[in-house]
Amino acid sequence: MRRVVSLLALAVLLPLSLNAQGNFREEYEKFRKQSVTTYSDFRDKCNKEFIEFLKQSWTYYQAGAPIEKPKEEEVPPVVIERDKEDKKPVSPVKSTPMPFDEVIAPPREEPRPMPLEPIRPLPVTHEDYVEFNFYNTPMKVRAQEKNKFHLESVKGRDISKAWELLSSKDFDIVLADCLEIRDRYHLCDWAYLQALLAFSKAYLQSQNEAILLTAYLYCQSGYQMRLGTVDKSELTMLFGSKHQIYGYPCYRIDGVGFYPLNGTSQGLHVADYAFPKEKGMSLFITEEPLLARDDSELRELKAERLGAQSASSVNKNLLAFYENYPSSQLDNNVVTRWAMYADVPLDPRTKEQLYPPLKEAIAGKSKPEAVEILLDFVQSAFEYEYDNKVWGGDRAFFSEETLYFPYCDCEDRSILLSRLVRDLVGLDVILIYYPGHLASAVHFDEDIKGDYIYLNNKKFMVCDPTYIGASIGMSMPGMDNKSAKVILLKR
Repeated sequence: MRRVVSLLALAVLLPLSLNAQGNFREEYEKFRKQSVTTYSDFRDKCNKEFIEFLKQSWTYYQAGAPIEKPKEEEVPPVVIERDKEDKKPVSPVKSTPMPFDEVIAPPREEPRPMPLEPIRPLPVTHEDYVEFNFYNTPMKVRAQEKNKFHLESVKGRDISKAWELLSSKDFDIVLADCLEIRDRYHLCDWAYLQALLAFSKAYLQSQNEAILLTAYLYCQSGYQMRLGTVDKSELTMLFGSKHQIYGYPCYRIDGVGFYPLNGTSQGLHVADYAFPKEKGMSLFITEEPLLARDDSELRELKAERLGAQSASSVNKNLLAFYENYPSSQLDNNVVTRWAMYADVPLDPRTKEQLYPPLKEAIAGKSKPEAVEILLDFVQSAFEYEYDNKVWGGDRAFFSEETLYFPYCDCEDRSILLSRLVRDLVGLDVILIYYPGHLASAVHFDEDIKGDYIYLNNKKFMVCDPTYIGASIGMSMPGMDNKSAKVILLKR
């Protein structure tokens, strides 16, 4: 009897349940459409406010002097003289804690900026693509010839009219394609801005119009941007950044540092309008851009004492990108810049060539023995030279650059060693900055004798790739440990 009642109840409730589900789907779809409309209305409202703002008088700002790259004193490498036949490293006999002055923990990458609304372009039937090259990597964006615009002048009213055209639905497909390129090619903030500029120049082929289109796409993608004019003839775009960028004039606007994408004028009239939820540029690179391959010649690298050897080529398109990458610091602290180089992952293709022989060399070894081999590899497989002599000034290398260029100095070696140890041995690494010198230190589970930094209840053993022939735990003579600063790195 109970089973019959249950079946009858189910027979009654099932249609009600299905009806409820139908109502739920209907209500959800209504809510979704309303949300999209609300987002769209909000974005339209912001753009309309900006269009009116552009017609008003712009505020004059004077640029601050560019921050110059710090000039480091030249600390020469030190070589331990030993019999060439003696391949066994000399290990320290006692443990010595090394003092340090400060711990630098650069802020980690925040979620990248997002548009004010989800960009859902209307279906289009045209296949009008604008093709352009970004570091020899072919890219394309759907953009129609009929939507090209011309600026009569850089007066506010003419810029206002152009922005009104840009904020129409015709350019949503352009914005959607640009955001898709950002994700597909793993473009960091700086790379994305440069790609937008490359596309805009290919599409409009006129400087002021290309700058305005770049500014529109960058701003609508969620980034912090201001427009400025020079001598009533040149349009300039300023991008906001938390980083202090070396060599760029800086405009302080509402407490934020803005830097010119184009132009070098020391004064600008600026439309100081802040879009909601805008975010400044981050100069951290969490993944390398996926650029077309143009491999360099294979370079043979061989250690002297412990026999580790490998070979690698690097992507010359990536090298060109790194060469143009702005060097910067955070929180007005020059030491933070090293983390921005050291935390960048190595290109997967370069890993495929470089890592297998190194993995074979350290296979079956304890972690200290493995690090000894990698330390010897970086100490002896690369030729040391001062940046001032080679480049005419300080220049830090990303790991691929150290693998490519014939010379490198202490920071380049420490950055590369930190990358190899983290990738191949899986240990935590820190950098140690002395006045004029950069070394690294590694945390081991084993108790090892030698110089160490005690940090967060862990011993980090000094590993100096510029102290040639030195083993784990040996600090280079003459280092002022009391002034040393510790730089935390990501695993």
